Amino acid sequence: MVKFVGEISLYAKSKQSGFIIVLQNGEALAQEIGYLVNVDAVGIEGLSYGYDDDGSDEWTIDEITKIKQGLNNSNGGYVICYMSIGEAEDYRYYFKKECTRPNLFDNGGSLTGKAPNWMEPQNKNWSGNFKVRYWDKEWKNIIYGSSNSYLDKIISKGFDGVYLDIIDAYEYFEEKVNH
Repeated sequence: MVKFVGEISLYAKSKQSGFIIVLQNGEALAQEIGYLVNVDAVGIEGLSYGYDDDGSDEWTIDEITKIKQGLNNSNGGYVICYMSIGEAEDYRYYFKKECTRPNLFDNGGSLTGKAPNWMEPQNKNWSGNFKVRYWDKEWKNIIYGSSNSYLDKIISKGFDGVYLDIIDAYEYFEEKVNH
């Protein structure tokens, strides 16, 4: 079953239970918590429900708790967080604007000399996303393993787990080596 709330598309396997992922317009989700009564788990966009660089739109622990409590006919459920591990996203807290420069031809995706060594050029199919050398220690520290890591921020907000995206980033590097 597919449902729409604002710009949110929700998928549930059946009327009794299911799982949904909401990657855009999480603000509408925050306003429509009661809508999620027929699902057991929900995956939501990163730490924030919008794209404000200053963090003013970050989910609060209370909001995550409220979502959990409303799931599964108010019997509770799981809330997982979207997390890209194969690309850096220019709207995340860790992204430094001085790494890129405006460019009419690639939507600001030109790297500057200040870009870290682990950052690759912008994904041509997804503006503002940059492939990363995911094996690089500095990138790993951004994702996990330090008190300010992306994963630690997710855990501190009360999420139950993560939905990992761009786990196929190796394909980009395979293609790069083979050409």
